[in-house]
Amino acid sequence: MAYTAGRTGAPILDDALAFVDCETIDEHYAGDHIIVVGRVIELGYASEGRPLLFYRGGYGRFDV
Repeated sequence: MAYTAGRTGAPILDDALAFVDCETIDEHYAGDHIIVVGRVIELGYASEGRPLLFYRGGYGRFDV
């Protein structure tokens, strides 16, 4: 899968509809989860495309 490196070095997938590249600021432990707080360094989105959604245990597309 093709990608480019974001400003933090994280991979940004070439075909992604949107991305948020963040720097981790803090972590909060909540049971069996970790809540990560981040500072947005870079973000972007595609002007066209159809998102892939996960709803009620399955994947689908959103049509307008």
